[in-house]
Parts: sequence; C-alpha cells; structure tokens
Amino acid sequence: MKKYDAVLFDLDGTLLPLDMDEFTSVYFGALAKYMSPYGYEAKPLISALWAGVKEMVLNDGAVSNDVRFWDKFSELLGQNILSHREKIDSFYRNEFNAAKAATKPNPTAKALTALVREKFGRIVLATNPLFPMDGVKTRLGWIGLSPDDFEYVTTYENSHYCKPNPKYYTELAEKLSLTPEHCLMVGNDIAEDGAAAIAGFDVHIITDCLIGEAADLDSLSHSTFEEFVRIIKAE
Repeated sequence: MKKYDAVLFDLDGTLLPLDMDEFTSVYFGALAKYMSPYGYEAKPLISALWAGVKEMVLNDGAVSNDVRFWDKFSELLGQNILSHREKIDSFYRNEFNAAKAATKPNPTAKALTALVREKFGRIVLATNPLFPMDGVKTRLGWIGLSPDDFEYVTTYENSHYCKPNPKYYTELAEKLSLTPEHCLMVGNDIAEDGAAAIAGFDVHIITDCLIGEAADLDSLSHSTFEEFVRIIKAE
C-alpha cells in the first residue's frame, strides 16, 4: 500500500457490520412507532422518508441535503411535520438505538481508526450523508467510536451531494483541501464507494458486507476487514 495523505472510511457495512435490508426494516419500524403518537401513520411516513432520501441522492448541490430532505418530507406530510423536527432529532439520539439489533459488533474498529491516524495522519468518515449528525453519532457509538475520532464526518447537514455521485467526493476533497490522488476511500459498496475512483481517489473494498457483484471485484483492491487491518499494521 502506498503512503496516503488521508484515509476515508464508509460506515454502514464497512466499520459497522450490518445487513442493509434488515437494518432499514428495524430503523423504519422504530421511527414509525415513535411518530405514531403524533398522528403519523407508518405507511405515508415511510413513503415520505424514502421520497426525501431520493431527493438527497439526486441533489444537484444547490442546497444542502437536509434542506432537500425536509422540503420533500414536509411537502408530502404537511408543513406541521416541521414542528416535530426536534422530536425527530431526539429519535436519532435515543430510540434509533433499537436498530443496533440489526448490526454486528466490530471490536477492531476503534483500534483500526487509531492506527490509521497514527500512520497516515488524516482520517475522515465518508458515510453517505443521508442522516443527521445525531444519527451518525449514534451509529458510531455502537462500535465504540465517536465523531471526535475523525477529522471530519459527512452528514446531511454539511453535504450537498450523496454517493454514488462523484461530486460528493469532489466536494469533500475541496472542503478539506485533499488531493484525491493521494487519498484512499475504504468502503463496502462497489457502486457507491467505488464512485470515489471517478473523482480521482484510490478505492479499497471491504468484502465482509459486500454490496455489488463479487465478479466486479477483480479490477478493484479488496479484502476482508481483518485483512485490511493487517495491511495497515504492515505499513
């Protein structure tokens, strides 16, 4: 492995092992239960949530992802949902922890991030910015990490694009004054994390919770999580 100026990590399926379908099911179920006392039925709530996610994925950069999300979310559910924004933020700090049941522990994550910081200096959490900071912080906590373990964390509040748009990576590089060719993106999704290559980043795919076709790995640097730890230790 060459010497990089910075290493960027995906979260879901990379540092945090999970099955995305199971995770999404538990997460949406918990949110629907939480919002039910405020008069929101599960089906239209989740439908509006998906529509908001789609708006973020298609974001053209004119406004931040959270603005895109809440504009669509409130358009479909009614403007009164905006008065519940703090309640939803609270959900991500508390009840969202129910979704931990759909994940697996990763006792090596904390040591790996410390090792990367020691060997490369700069470490970034490049998680797809579909969640507020509260949601990212909670998920990090499930594997013993916090935003303080990273120089920068992408969230829907501070990002204007999403994976797999290469502009997500370009924006991140510009914001942090990174030279993409001197950086490594580590993720588990061949399409979403692999898009970093279009922006000039080197890419390494973690295969434990692989998303994409295994045959497509032939042309990509890849390994299991534990193998990647050994690669970093050998640097």
